[in-house]
Amino acid sequence: MSEKRSERGENAQADLFGLGVGARQGGLQPPLAGGEYLNDCTPPNFSTLEPAPAAEKKRRDPRLCELEKIGIPGVWLRIAERVGFDTFLDLWRMLSEDDRVRHDGGARLPKLRCYSAYSRYQRNQYIRSLAAQGMPPNMIQEALRRQLNECLHLTNIIRIANRAKIEK
Repeated sequence: MSEKRSERGENAQADLFGLGVGARQGGLQPPLAGGEYLNDCTPPNFSTLEPAPAAEKKRRDPRLCELEKIGIPGVWLRIAERVGFDTFLDLWRMLSEDDRVRHDGGARLPKLRCYSAYSRYQRNQYIRSLAAQGMPPNMIQEALRRQLNECLHLTNIIRIANRAKIEK
């Protein structure tokens, strides 16, 4: 077989446009310098996405700061951030109510305060906000009884309200 596959008579389509058979054209010389990589290489840029504007960045739930203030360990804060605040509260309440997880029965869990610590914190925040609005202690006591179904002695209400004034 001494024939070239790119002879003119082989393909009728080649003559249709007068271009030959594409890459199998006979008689043409390949270009002398070509087909190589470019000499000016730049480092690869894999980040095709532009950084999100500050407004679009996911903001941290401000309620997570409350968990920090009452001393929840960092691992639990990361869990709360991952699963969401409300889901974490449900999980925390379930763990606090189950006596079997309070003692180390061979499984190791990071320490987690009782859920009542968060409830107390929220109650105290409520007392501080009412006191900041100028509400007297006996009315705060009545509001606690009606809205939170919690009876708290006046001396405790005064102590919590005064602590808010000291912290400012």
